[in-house]
Amino acid sequence: MTGLACVLLLIRQNIWTFPIGLVYAAVTVVVLYHQQLFVNLVENLYYLLMNAYGWYHWSRHGGAADQTSELPVTRLAQRAWLPLVAAVALGTWLVATLFDRLSTADLVYWDSFTTVLCFAAMALTARKIIESWWLWLLADVLYVGLYAYKGVMPYAALYGVYILLAVWGYQAWRRSMNAAPATPAEPEDAGAVRHGS
Repeated sequence: MTGLACVLLLIRQNIWTFPIGLVYAAVTVVVLYHQQLFVNLVENLYYLLMNAYGWYHWSRHGGAADQTSELPVTRLAQRAWLPLVAAVALGTWLVATLFDRLSTADLVYWDSFTTVLCFAAMALTARKIIESWWLWLLADVLYVGLYAYKGVMPYAALYGVYILLAVWGYQAWRRSMNAAPATPAEPEDAGAVRHGS
């Protein structure tokens, strides 16, 4: 339920998605530590850190001089796509190689790809970049297939709901971008994101 609440808050661009996600990740880290599930612990440490960063970034309006208006939704700059794809590919290979050697898990590349994809989506979410919803959507579709293949139908159904929420989130953020006043053109090298509709 906490995950669904965080997604619903995120769709509404409500900053409370981050403190709630941070508390949930922190509790999960403690539980996983006591259960000695250290791989999952590391994954949740990442989410803890990214929720803290997203909370900071959104509350600071991305470092903008105008602290009175809401942090706008932005697009990923074209030059950032290649590094993003390369990072996801490399991360997938590293995680899959590690799991392949240290565990008896099957579908390690599929599982690793969805995990790394979620890491990338969370990083873009923390920066309020609209393409984060594309990554969440792709991960959700893959998770439905993964859980259906494994016969874990409640989780397949849950990720089916997340698919609908990802589509809704993208549409809501896109409307927000279209409703935002036009901003002056930015220099080509002025950062990893750009404004636009």
